[in-house]
Amino acid sequence: MSDGTETVHGMSGAPAPQAPAQPDLAWAARIPLINNRFIWWDFLKVSVISMALLWTVVFVGSLIADASDPVLLPWQFPLLIGGIFGVCFFLACLIMGNGYNARFLIDADGVHWESGSKEKATNRAVFIIGALAGSTSAAGAGLLAASEESGSIPWSRIRRLNVHPGPRVVSVRNGWRVVVRLYIPAESWDLVVARLRAGLPPSAR
Repeated sequence: MSDGTETVHGMSGAPAPQAPAQPDLAWAARIPLINNRFIWWDFLKVSVISMALLWTVVFVGSLIADASDPVLLPWQFPLLIGGIFGVCFFLACLIMGNGYNARFLIDADGVHWESGSKEKATNRAVFIIGALAGSTSAAGAGLLAASEESGSIPWSRIRRLNVHPGPRVVSVRNGWRVVVRLYIPAESWDLVVARLRAGLPPSAR
């Protein structure tokens, strides 16, 4: 695959030296769950968005049915959903041993990731349990995780890197959200961060 460089000829006709190609980097990581602030932040966002959507749908639906008698879900409802979600998340952590296996690859095309087979099965189980229990937050979290089991983002779509040296995590963002978080081993941290920064489009540097 071409590395995207071009041969530029000077006045003498001799080719200008080409920049060296950036190496491909691949690694596997065991991602913590219960003690992972990024996981909790993502689940909190999913839960809030799911509850807001459910409240809106119920309220708008009741107005359509009878504008004189709008329906608002009781305040206890989020506590019930949160409890169901907590149980589902705890069970998922037990099944996976409080860890999530993933593989990452950085190459000339961009950033790629894939979950392990056990994790894929667990994501589907969380979605099914949440759906059967009527928990929109748990089902939404399982569905979100399943949708992000594997994927890629080309360099041209990356707009920003949020680098977290403490937990050795890099959040790869497009124009409006975090697309993937890279969990990087200590021995590869400097190399991976340098490779990511080298691959960024000029507008994102």
